[in-house]
Amino acid sequence: MFVAEFFSPDTEYAAFGERTRATAEGLGMAGFDIRVLVLRRSPNDGPPFSSSSYVFEPMPKTASFFLRRNLAANAIQRILIFFEVLITVLKHRPELLVVSAHDPIFCMETSIIATIFATPFVIDAHDSRLVLAAEQSKEMGKGFKRALESSAMQRASRIWVPTQRMALMLTEEYDIPNRKFTVVANGVDSSRFARVQNQTRGPHTILHLGGPRAYYDSATLVKAFRIVLAQVPDATLVFLGIRDDSYTRNVMRLCEELKVQEAIQFLPPAPPDLVPVFMSRAALGVHTYALNPVYATTVGLKVAEYMAAGLPILHRGPSGGETWKLIERCGAGRCAESVEGLAHHAIELLSDPGLRQSIGDQGRRMASTLDWKTTLEVAIQDAYFLTRHE
Repeated sequence: MFVAEFFSPDTEYAAFGERTRATAEGLGMAGFDIRVLVLRRSPNDGPPFSSSSYVFEPMPKTASFFLRRNLAANAIQRILIFFEVLITVLKHRPELLVVSAHDPIFCMETSIIATIFATPFVIDAHDSRLVLAAEQSKEMGKGFKRALESSAMQRASRIWVPTQRMALMLTEEYDIPNRKFTVVANGVDSSRFARVQNQTRGPHTILHLGGPRAYYDSATLVKAFRIVLAQVPDATLVFLGIRDDSYTRNVMRLCEELKVQEAIQFLPPAPPDLVPVFMSRAALGVHTYALNPVYATTVGLKVAEYMAAGLPILHRGPSGGETWKLIERCGAGRCAESVEGLAHHAIELLSDPGLRQSIGDQGRRMASTLDWKTTLEVAIQDAYFLTRHE
């Protein structure tokens, strides 16, 4: 049984949804009878992607109704979700429970149910924003979130993480034995991006998959783009997948203050099948992380997608982070920490079509090793082991 907080094609949490879809597909194709329970849906999204490899349980009535409500409504949702999961477990009595959720309460609730039924339990800690996210939160109760997350992970039979570095961080922060971790790297559906052609002529478009976010430090990207625009006047920066939140509005105001708003597009989320269309119009893809040690531990799924599309990557993140090292190791782009460094590399890439072609080709070669069929092999082995031996 697979409990997913979001599921593709959730357009606001696209990377999250894509990993859960690929995991359900991979386990199902390996012979497991996968029952998927999706806990939340972003407003205005259609039904989740279906497949012959897994079966959806009826969507909880709370799945989208409470998502954009107030604190009290969200608290009610979390209580009701416990019973939704419990009823589904009673119905199927699964041999293995897998949960993929940012919300530590959902992870904790699933872990309690797994304990009640003595069922092996896996947490897919797919993103560094789950791990220690409360450290960066100004909300009340951040210590409570950490305690819930730690307790859920202590109960887990396995914890899937995208990098070994994240496993080491969790081992230290939550005192969890290293043997509990399995590295399940973020992958890519290579076939979806196979027809994207490298953009060597035409508009100088920089594509950012995902809207402005605090954990991307999008304000730094906008400041770097102002420098780029002075050297490459026809450059355009596209944010694909914006949300209506205070951070996005602040970034839009910053664009007006810097007088670059005419060259920046803020576009709504696009269905997964349309993302390659936007990539085919771009000269390069930009991936950013805030300069915080927690973001040095992961490699975002969007990086693999840029590589599969043959787009050179412009990366801003902690120096020596896992994303930084991957891009440099395979020659798939350029990395920088500072505003000036980011702008310099963007100008370099936009000004040299041949360099973009060469870098994009190198990224494609690396992406062939990151297809979900490869990255999920270790997760499938874990699932076999847990269902047979626990």
